[in-house]
Amino acid sequence: MTARLCAIRVYATVLIFAGLAPAGSSPTISLYGSSYLKQISRSLDYVGLSHSQIEKDALTSTPPDSIDILFVAYDTADDPETVAWLNVFRATGGRLFTFFLLPPEIQHLTGIRQLEFKSPKYRGQFAQIRTNDAVPGLPPVVHQRSWNVYGAEPATDSVVVAAHWHNLEGQDTRVPAVLVGPAGAHLTHVLLDGDPEESGRLYAALIGHFFPDAWASAVISILQDSDDLPQQAADRARRALARGHYAEALELALRSRQQAITARAKTLPSRRGEFRGVWLADPEGIPGYGWPQTARVVSRGGFNAILVRFLGAAEANYPSAVLPVDGPSMMGKDRLQTAIRACRAQGLELHVWKVCFKLRTADSLFVDDMRNQGRLQAGADGREIAWLCPSHPANRKLELSAAVEVVETYDIDGLHLDYIRFPHENACFDEGCRIRFAEQTGHRVDDWPHGVIDGPFAQIYSAWRMEQITSLVRDISTRVRTSRPGTKISAAVFPDWRRIRYTLSQDWVSWIEEGHLDFVLPMNYRPDQSAFDDLVQRQVNWVDGRTPLYIGIGAWQLCSPKDLLNQIASTRRTGADGFALFQLDLEMAERTLPLLDQGPTSTSTVPPHRGPGVTFAISTAETASDSIAGRALFPEGVPLNFSLRLTRDDDISWSAGTASIQTLDGEEKVSLGELRQGKRRRWWPFGAAEAEERWVLNAEARLPSGDYRAVIHGQYRGPSGQEEYLRRSPLLRVRSEGLLDSLESANETGPGQSMRQ
Repeated sequence: MTARLCAIRVYATVLIFAGLAPAGSSPTISLYGSSYLKQISRSLDYVGLSHSQIEKDALTSTPPDSIDILFVAYDTADDPETVAWLNVFRATGGRLFTFFLLPPEIQHLTGIRQLEFKSPKYRGQFAQIRTNDAVPGLPPVVHQRSWNVYGAEPATDSVVVAAHWHNLEGQDTRVPAVLVGPAGAHLTHVLLDGDPEESGRLYAALIGHFFPDAWASAVISILQDSDDLPQQAADRARRALARGHYAEALELALRSRQQAITARAKTLPSRRGEFRGVWLADPEGIPGYGWPQTARVVSRGGFNAILVRFLGAAEANYPSAVLPVDGPSMMGKDRLQTAIRACRAQGLELHVWKVCFKLRTADSLFVDDMRNQGRLQAGADGREIAWLCPSHPANRKLELSAAVEVVETYDIDGLHLDYIRFPHENACFDEGCRIRFAEQTGHRVDDWPHGVIDGPFAQIYSAWRMEQITSLVRDISTRVRTSRPGTKISAAVFPDWRRIRYTLSQDWVSWIEEGHLDFVLPMNYRPDQSAFDDLVQRQVNWVDGRTPLYIGIGAWQLCSPKDLLNQIASTRRTGADGFALFQLDLEMAERTLPLLDQGPTSTSTVPPHRGPGVTFAISTAETASDSIAGRALFPEGVPLNFSLRLTRDDDISWSAGTASIQTLDGEEKVSLGELRQGKRRRWWPFGAAEAEERWVLNAEARLPSGDYRAVIHGQYRGPSGQEEYLRRSPLLRVRSEGLLDSLESANETGPGQSMRQ
C-alpha cells in the first residue's frame, strides 16, 4: 500500500463517520467524442464518479497532464493530432479507456492487438459480459446485447483479459470482452444502454484499479447526494469503506440508495384509468425470457400494454404476404401470434409498433430495388436518403397494405405508428417530388429545389409536404378501422409540435383534431425535469383532452430511478392520461418494474381509451375565449351545465358508471350522478330488480378557478367479459372574473365585439 493511500484511508476513517468526508479525491475523468459516450456518462453518474466532456475539436488544446482517465469514443482516435496528443497523455501517466475499434496508431499505447471483426453466429451470442478475478471488485456480470464485436488479444504480458463474452444461456464464447493493462482498459464493443448499476460498478472497479481513492469518492458521493438514506445501511457502507473493502462499500452504498428510492416509490399512490405501457423492440420478447415470461413480468409490474416492433417499412417479423419477412418468420415461426396469446393470458394490450419509411434495418436487395424504382428520398443536395419517399404512390400503397394486413390477420389491440414523418427538414427533394408537387398543386418550379426551400414556393411546399404525411395517417386510420373496428390507432411523435410540423411535417395535433388517432404518445425523452415538465404542460394544452395523451418517458437516459418516479408524478400532476417507458429490457424487467410496483403501479387498472364511448358537452350562459390559444374559458362561480351521453356500441351489453368533476391530477370536486346502459340485474336484499337505463346525464355545478375534467368511472361487459373503464372529458378551464376582464382588454376587440358570448 502506498503512503498516499494510507494517508487517504486514515483521513477518510476519521471523517467518514462524522459525515464530513469530501468527495473531491477522485481522479480527473474526461470523455472525448460522442459515439456511445452518453451511456458511459450515465453509468459514471450512477456510481457517483464526476467527469467532464471534451468537445471533439478541443482535445489537443487540453493539457495532457490535467486528466487522469480519458474515455475515447471508438471513431475519434485515428487522426494524427489526436494520436500525438494521446502519446503525450500516456507519457504523463494518463490511463486510456477505449472501445470496439483500436486504430493501429494507438494499439502500441494500449499493449492490445486488435483481431478480426466478429458477427454473431447465432442470436444472443454476445449477450453478457462475465468477469474473472483479474481486477478486484468487478461485478460478476454486465448484461449487454452487443450485435458484433472486434476480437482483441494481449500484445504484451502486462495485459490481462478481465472478462469474456457469454451468450444468453450463460455459456462462455471465449471471446475477450474487457482487457486491462498498465495503459488502461479496452472493451471489445461499445457500452450500450442497459443496467447503469452493472456498468457503473464495472467502470468504478476499473478506475479504482488504477486510482484506489476513486472508490472513496464514489461511495461518499452516493451517500451525500441521496435523500433519506436508511442510517443503518449507510453506516455499514461507511464502515466497509474505512476498512478498505471498496467494492463492498460501493455495493452497500448503492443498496442504501435503492432502499431510499423504494421508500420514495411507496409514497406515490397508484392511479386508476391510466395507460401504463412499455416499448419493446425485440419480437422475441425480453432476451432470455420468451413471451410468456415477458408478459408475466410486465403485468406483475402493474402495466397494461406493450408496444412491440413487429413491423417495419421493409420487413415483417411474422409471416407476411406484403413485406419481406425475417428468418424465423420464413421458417413458419409466428412470434406475433405467440405474443398475442401471452399478452391475452396476462390481461395486457398488444399494440403492433410499426416503423414507417425508414430503411435502416432493410435488406440491401430491397433497398437496391427501391433505388432502381426511384422510390427513395433525396436531400437538398441531391444525395440519397435511405427512407421511402412519402409522396411516391407505390410507397404509400406499401405502407397502407402492410398496416391493413397485420390488422386483418391478427387480433391485435392497436397499430402504433413510428417514424411517421420525414427524417429532417432537408428531405425530400427528389425528382419524383418535383413532378408530383407540380401535378398536385399546379406550381411548376424551375429553380428546384431552391424554389421550394427558400424561394417563392417554400410555404406551399411545406404545406404539401405536411399533407403527404397527414393523408397517409388519414388513410391508415380509415382503412384499419373499417377492416377491424375497435382497433386503436396511435403514433409516437416528436414532442415539440409547433416546430416539428414544419421541420419534419409531423402535424400530430391536426391528426387529433381530425379524429385519426385514438391516443398519442409524444416521446419526451428529456432527463432534465424542468424541460420534461414544460413539454408535458404544453402537450396537455395542445391535445386539450380531445384524445388520451400518454407521455413517452426515456427511462434509459435517466440517471436515477428517483428521476423516473419524478417524471411519472409529473405526468399525473400535469393532467396526462398515462405514460410509456422506452424501452423494455432486462434492467427494466428486473429493477424498474418491481420498483414501480411498490407504489405508482401497485394496483392494476385499464387504459382510458377502452370501454363505452362517452360524449361530453359543457355550457353556460356566459363564456369567454382565449384568443391566443383559441380555448373556451368559463367564469368561476357561475352555473355550468354538464351533459354526458353514452354512445351505442354493439359489443357492449351493459355498462354502469359514476360521473364527477375532477382536477387534472384526479382530485374529485363535484359528484354529478350515474350513467347506465343495458339490462343488468341488481340483487337487492329481498329480491331482484333490473337497473333502469340512463343514457344521458344532465347536471349543474359551480366551480372555483382552475382546470378540470369531467370523468366517468365504472364497469362494463364487453367481448372480454366484465371490465373497469374510466373516461375523461376535454379540459374545462375556469377562470376568475378579473382574469377574464384582463384578457378581454388585452385582446383590443373592436367596436361591438366582445370575448364574452
